[in-house]
Amino acid sequence: MSFSPIPFRCKVESIKICRVSGPDSEDFLQRLLTNDIKQIAEKEMQLSSWCNIKGRVSILLRVIRYQDYFMLLVDDFNLEKLFQALNKFVFNSNVTITNLSDNFRIYVGLNFKIGKDSNIIIKENHLNWEIEPTAEKSHDPRESDAYRDITPYAIYCINNLIPFLSENLCDKFLPQEINLEQLGGLSFNKGCFPGQEIIARVKY
Repeated sequence: MSFSPIPFRCKVESIKICRVSGPDSEDFLQRLLTNDIKQIAEKEMQLSSWCNIKGRVSILLRVIRYQDYFMLLVDDFNLEKLFQALNKFVFNSNVTITNLSDNFRIYVGLNFKIGKDSNIIIKENHLNWEIEPTAEKSHDPRESDAYRDITPYAIYCINNLIPFLSENLCDKFLPQEINLEQLGGLSFNKGCFPGQEIIARVKY
């Protein structure tokens, strides 16, 4: 798998953050997402997805285990959809679901100097994700339009076969069709999740 050696750092304004906390948060997410939540270490990021009952990917997301809760990074157009889906499955689970999007700024970079020590720094293969509290002044002194240009990140994703689903492409593809199995975003050993029977049938 190839990746661009050109350093970049982008402010990603289209990604929002949902927090899932509470004593049952790990088991709760384990039942719903395609990847094995129990395998995520502290400050580790995991590619995953939420599928509909037909096994098609409804929401692409990244999951971070941070302190005693999970951050779900999701495209802005899917944030409300994710909240509705999570709340539909809460039942008696002791979890709290919160929108943290206004609390943080998100940056992604490749071979780029890390920011402040107070930022949450997450490694994802060759990428560095920085989650910076909005209460602090940004450590980008210019905060120029150059940092809002996500073209280098988009090119990196294309070169490395990392999927992105626009709103009209959600609920159209099986995880295998958008490379999630090869990227480690799909587990066949974790047990059941929505759409799992159809997805497993394709594999086996």
